[in-house]
Amino acid sequence: MAKFKGRLTLGLTSIDKEVTQELAKFEGAWLSLDGLTSIDKEVTQELAKFEGVWLTLGLTSIDKEVTQELAKFKGSLSLGLTSIDKEVTQELAKFKGSLSLGLTSIDKEVAQELAKFKGEYLSLDGLTSIDKDVAQELAKVEGQGLMLYRLTSIDKGVAQELAKFKGRKKGRLDGRRLNLNGLTTIDKDVAQELAKFKGVLWLSGLTSIDKDVAQELAKVEEKLKLDGLTSIDKDIAQELAKFEGGYLSLRGLTSIDKDVLKILKSNPNITLPEKYSD
Repeated sequence: MAKFKGRLTLGLTSIDKEVTQELAKFEGAWLSLDGLTSIDKEVTQELAKFEGVWLTLGLTSIDKEVTQELAKFKGSLSLGLTSIDKEVTQELAKFKGSLSLGLTSIDKEVAQELAKFKGEYLSLDGLTSIDKDVAQELAKVEGQGLMLYRLTSIDKGVAQELAKFKGRKKGRLDGRRLNLNGLTTIDKDVAQELAKFKGVLWLSGLTSIDKDVAQELAKVEEKLKLDGLTSIDKDIAQELAKFEGGYLSLRGLTSIDKDVLKILKSNPNITLPEKYSD
């Protein structure tokens, strides 16, 4: 099994050191052990030797010692944890790769520790809402990307803080990223604040926007993804055509009339689906 080259998913609910030593030899890119809700230090030490790209564990609880060992893993790490304390967070913040956590809520103290994260992407998969204080701390995360794609709504205050996320810009073309794809609707005030973000802003959960929102989003200075829009009218197109940033993706459009297409094509920084590229 360790010689299998694809994605390996096992439903194991417990493993010992010997089994883990063999699993660590797995040569594929992705090892998923979603059934494991807890592991000890010895098992963790062996798992951390896995040389693949992504390790997924369904842990529901974790202590400081186990976290210290997990932080040594050199790939991307996904943990099913729905809550963590300050001590564990301090250790997780030392992780150097991409880190995905299933947290359903966090307080300011935990957010302050997560803000010390200097790895690649920090993804908080279980958060559907946050307050301004937590947003203020998360905006200090030092990683390359802040992925909050489960947030279903944010107010102006939260948007204002998240737009301050500076992270770490890796290379000239690969900018910092703020993923808010869970938002299905935003108002003008929220759009106005988010437009101040300096990086790649993902808002592909939006399936429709009004003229006021389009006016604000056109002010984004770097990159904006609105791939959830399947159709837009002439008024919206006229506003989006004023986009002066580096890249506006509208790849989700499935229906565009002739006038709208002409307006959008007037801006070379707008990317459309391939069928409209000619």
